[in-house]
Amino acid sequence: MQPFLKLSLFCCLVNTVSCFASDLWVDTLQGKDNQDGLTPATALHTVQMAANLATPGTTIHIQPGIYRETLHPMNSGTAEAPIIYRAEQGVGSVIIRGSESASSLVWTPLIANNIGLPAAVEPKNIVWTDLSAWNLTQAPRFVMQLDAAGKILAQLQPSREPDWPVQTEWKYHEFWWSAEGGSEVASCDPPTDKNPQQCDNTSRSLTQLTDLHNDSIPIGVEPGNLTTLGNLTGATLVVMDALQGHFTYRRTITNHEINVGRVTLDPAAPYNTLANPGLGWGSKYYLENHPALLDNPGEYWFDAATQRLYLWPLTTDLSQLEISRRDSGWDLTNLSYLRLEGLVLEFFNDKAILIQNGAGQSSYGNQLRHLQVRYANHGLFAEQMLTTQSPFSSVISGLVIADSEFGYLDTRGLSLLITGDNNIDTSWFTYAPIVNTLINNNEFHHLGFRSQNNRGIGILFEFADHLRFEANHVHHVAQDGVVFSGSIIQAAKTFDFTPAEIKTGDILLYNNLIEHTCQNADDCGGVTFSGTAPQRHVFHKVVIMGNTFRYIYGWSFVAEQRKRWANGYFGFGLYLLDVSGIDVYRNLAYNNGWAGIFLLGHWRDGSMRLYNNLVANSTIGINIWNSKEIETHDSVDTQMVNNILINNEYHGINLTANPQDTHLRIDHNLYYANSWGSGYGVGVIKVEQKSYPWLEDIQSQTGWELNGISEEDPRLFSYDYRAQRQRGDDSVLDWEIKRGSAAIDKGTASLPASLPVLLAQFNIQDNPQVGIAWDIGPFEYLESHQPLHYPGTATAMATQQPQDTQAQFTGFVTTGFVTHSLDQRGNHLILAQSDKAKVMAEIDIAPDDIGQLGQLGMVAAYTPAGINQTVYFMRQGTQWIPWDENLSTLVPAQIDANLPLQFKLFSPIEVTVYEGRLQDLPGHFTIYVGYILANEVVFNGQQPLEFTVQ
Repeated sequence: MQPFLKLSLFCCLVNTVSCFASDLWVDTLQGKDNQDGLTPATALHTVQMAANLATPGTTIHIQPGIYRETLHPMNSGTAEAPIIYRAEQGVGSVIIRGSESASSLVWTPLIANNIGLPAAVEPKNIVWTDLSAWNLTQAPRFVMQLDAAGKILAQLQPSREPDWPVQTEWKYHEFWWSAEGGSEVASCDPPTDKNPQQCDNTSRSLTQLTDLHNDSIPIGVEPGNLTTLGNLTGATLVVMDALQGHFTYRRTITNHEINVGRVTLDPAAPYNTLANPGLGWGSKYYLENHPALLDNPGEYWFDAATQRLYLWPLTTDLSQLEISRRDSGWDLTNLSYLRLEGLVLEFFNDKAILIQNGAGQSSYGNQLRHLQVRYANHGLFAEQMLTTQSPFSSVISGLVIADSEFGYLDTRGLSLLITGDNNIDTSWFTYAPIVNTLINNNEFHHLGFRSQNNRGIGILFEFADHLRFEANHVHHVAQDGVVFSGSIIQAAKTFDFTPAEIKTGDILLYNNLIEHTCQNADDCGGVTFSGTAPQRHVFHKVVIMGNTFRYIYGWSFVAEQRKRWANGYFGFGLYLLDVSGIDVYRNLAYNNGWAGIFLLGHWRDGSMRLYNNLVANSTIGINIWNSKEIETHDSVDTQMVNNILINNEYHGINLTANPQDTHLRIDHNLYYANSWGSGYGVGVIKVEQKSYPWLEDIQSQTGWELNGISEEDPRLFSYDYRAQRQRGDDSVLDWEIKRGSAAIDKGTASLPASLPVLLAQFNIQDNPQVGIAWDIGPFEYLESHQPLHYPGTATAMATQQPQDTQAQFTGFVTTGFVTHSLDQRGNHLILAQSDKAKVMAEIDIAPDDIGQLGQLGMVAAYTPAGINQTVYFMRQGTQWIPWDENLSTLVPAQIDANLPLQFKLFSPIEVTVYEGRLQDLPGHFTIYVGYILANEVVFNGQQPLEFTVQ
């Protein structure tokens, strides 16, 4: 009898607990499924066979290799004895692949153009294969070109027009084509019309798009329109809404009237409701999945009728080509206490990892650790069905996702969703169906750019409860980075709910970096909480703390053309949409398109507290909108306190609240360098339609900001106000406050009493209060973080003899302050060549030298790694050039375009010595900074700046 049959039979004859294989081995290269799998020498061939045999406490050791499988484990583990699936030789050594190699298929050159290729395409460029044995219902989602080592070289694309490039990453759709109308060409030209947002209403459509002419903008867009490609019936149209570029619809063309450049689509494309057609003038679009579009190497078309895949390959060697075949990778439905460790899952047509529990099913304690999940439609798709008959045990509980990477996922990275009867009527919810979730130290990137939904959201949580989202990096997402959708409230009233009436909450977002989201849509955020009044919009015990939200621009072409928002930019760092019940504490939000923090809708229905945040360089720092029709009561408890608002183009704060609303507290905020733009009514604060240019106006006319501060420098370690006004500037920024900051001890004496209690509940250690009051902004001043002052060195120019001086110097190297922790700052740092660093110095000019004419000088001594020789450079203007170590040849450096090379010395002088990467320059650097007078040079000779590049 074969060994694995003996084992299986024995397990059937005895108690399951007594038949426990603590270790099973799998080896795709050497293993066989008719072996027992108990040793590496008798390993199984497939992971599925091991999953069939595993019982609580089993560790499945998976040897390196590629496993082309969809896994359906048979058994659950227990809390004390989980079943572990482990990549035995470490992270990334085991690949679970949903594709097949093209080398396993028979390829035939196309002899004649009998499939409708463009006339200019030679049929011999195309090869085809029969995929009928795969039983596909649609085209393979991924066709991937690898190299001999298995590294991804390119992702081939479904045939499409235009063949659009992405030249600016936050303008993803810039080079798509632009439609001239919906059911017909628009009768107006919105960019020049006096009513640019609505003049074309009559031509908008739910199901039709019209385009007759090539686009003239942007420069470089590929020529073409809906009259130039022949009949495209059956093709897919990917098209954005014509109102503002918020939705992207993926629709099938059911009819094509070529002569009038009009296509009819199915299903309809509404903007929110069927009463509001989404298609029309300015809708950006492209076409795909049709033979008439197959005109470039690296494109393919799948004929669903014949099940043939037609391909224009990048190379004649197809042996390293992978074509996705399987829908899903690992199915954890109705399974508990399984742990996946160190695996790669890639090239799946739908869901890489799936938990799809029915009404009576549940999943507890599953853990996903050190995974790489990439190139699928969904990364993790977890859904719990809930009905009025569901038992309390029907939950997904204790899910852990840690130390993993989720990337290049077409629709979404993570989905934690609820489905059920009564259209998810929360009035009968008695418990949250997905609870106790931990998502920690992961990277989520390149999500939602080919979404099957109308919105390309990166991560979506529905009715989240007891969830921690910590130390994650979310970046490059088509639309919102992370969305929390809906709370559960059981109460007859519509605001000021008691904690017991709010059934979901206990949510922590802590120490995450959220950046480069909203790259293909406007009106979206890095993190978005959205709700629906009257019973799904107030949250309970939600803390958003220590996060960084940046580079979230939210640009769309049609919004820009219709003169919406700020030249088409409507992105937000944190978007609180029709929600309240949230504490926003000690976050950084900067370089965002419209607002760092945006509150819209029913923010007044529950508590909303914004404390100790720093919001910089957006059109508006904190923006609060409330439609007049929902202003049924004053704010329950809205507070904006202890925040730093700097360098925002229009206003520090803009809100539509009545100054007589005594439940709305605005105080102890610091405003600096705002209102530098040309927008209407710029000022420190704008309330309703009135701008207040000066803080004194706010204090005298509203009663707000009695303890506020305006135009006193917060003194940040590294922040260039002018450079940051250029969209896309990626300077090294270090946000901690320095000596002399106006923020020190100017905040409130205490925080809201419930906030420290919440932090303790989440086991979060807050910054200790140092002075008599809290500092304004996210960081408490710490003397131990400040660079030391060192006496300067003075040298006579003529004799090069030392002189007395009272000048002092400080300096540091920083790699920036992002989220809750500093990367590196100090002297004598060790940097990698890939690190982007900033070298800063501050000169306290000697009292006797203040007012004298002087120049700044900078010298760098560089000793290359492995070479016992030092070379010297000096900064001439803004450039570094060789220096011969002779003081008489030392030339002045320029630190500010508005400051001449020779000027009257003032104190202190901040100097940016260098900013950037030192690629291919390993070695030791010593930096000397000082000022040059007529007879002497004063510099930091006693303590120069030093760092090493490895």
